Amino acid sequence: MLALRRAGESELEKLRQIFLKAETDIINEIGRLRSMGNVDYHAVAALLQSGGQPGDIGEDAARAAARFGCAAAGLSTQRPGGIASVPTEEELLAAISGY
Repeated sequence: MLALRRAGESELEKLRQIFLKAETDIINEIGRLRSMGNVDYHAVAALLQSGGQPGDIGEDAARAAARFGCAAAGLSTQRPGGIASVPTEEELLAAISGY
């Protein structure tokens, strides 16, 4: 049987850097798509949930949406299955509270 071990600090730092690069890449892609007139529906959904309007999406909202999406994707890899692996909103908020 495979034995699992806790990641060391250097491994955790590498993971943090990968996460931050992915987050930056997503934010840049959202900006690129928006500059072409396309809409990022995840950012729109996050904005609408807060009571805002699609035209109000700014950099902060795009960053929050990207952070939320990255956290959701990361947490979903920790469980088997499709729908069963989708984290709850509470789990997502807890995951992003440190960033």
